[in-house]
This record gives sequence, structure tokens and C-alpha cells, in this order.
Amino acid sequence: MPSPSTRPRAFSTTPTSITSAIGALLEPAVAIAVFLAVTLILSQPIVRQDVVLALFVVALTFPGRNRFWDRPLNAAVDIAFSWLSLLAILALCGWATDSFGLFDPAVLAWWAPLTPALLWMVTYAGRQVLWAGRAPREPPPRYRPRRRGVRREGRAGAARPPQQRR
Repeated sequence: MPSPSTRPRAFSTTPTSITSAIGALLEPAVAIAVFLAVTLILSQPIVRQDVVLALFVVALTFPGRNRFWDRPLNAAVDIAFSWLSLLAILALCGWATDSFGLFDPAVLAWWAPLTPALLWMVTYAGRQVLWAGRAPREPPPRYRPRRRGVRREGRAGAARPPQQRR
């Protein structure tokens, strides 16, 4: 039996931060919420195909990135590229299974551009909340270059005769 100190740990030593947990859930939650909202606004029933699409989206996006500390433009570019890649994967799956006809084109046409825009807005709002609650930074300590030949005593120490200096 291996000793307790050599056994691999089952859990990581540090838990993830709450912002990382929210970031992991944010992208799939916003994508599914927008899809369901657009479906209901356009008076379409939520059927099995919609549930399968929602599960697909959750499976492909679940560990979302924590973009709260990214700059707004960097977060927007990252969201756009990740969303375009997700749409490309979903389009390939729809083409391979010939299932484009199962979904209302109006729902997909509204869902595709609304989701990344809303995701960026939520990310930006979360960033603002985090920055507002952040403790103000202390100013960095002032760097005072020491002049060559000047000791800690300052000018008075430099003015002493050489035999009294230490």
C-alpha cells in the first residue's frame, strides 16, 4: 500500500475563484437563455430538437473562459471568434445530419448575432462590478536613485572630512 504522502491527490490544492466559476457558467447560460428567449418571443414551441441543440451548446461551451479581467476589446474579439467557431461546428453537425429543416430559420437568424452581443454586455457589466469592488491600489513606492558617493546620512555625511567617514 502506498504511503499517504506519495498518493496522487484527488482534488486540486486551491479552489477556483468565484469569478472563474461564474465565467465557466456564463457562456453556456447566456447562449441557452438567448436561444430560449428568442424561441418564445417568436412564438415557437420548444420541442425536442431545441432541447438537443441546447445540450449540444452546453457540451461545446461549458467550461467557459473567465473574461472579466480582459480588456473590453480583447474580450469582444475572443467572444466573436469562439462564437463563430461554435456556429461553424453546429453548422457542420446540421449539414452532416441534414437537420437544418428542424429549426425555424428566424430563431437561428436572431440567436446567432444576439448571443455574442449579449455575452459581451454581461461580461463588460461583470468587469465593471469587479473593478468597482476592487480595493484601490497603493501608489508604488517612490524610487529615489542614490547618488554615487552619498551615504545614508545624506549631504552632511558627504561634507565630513575623509578620516571621519565610515
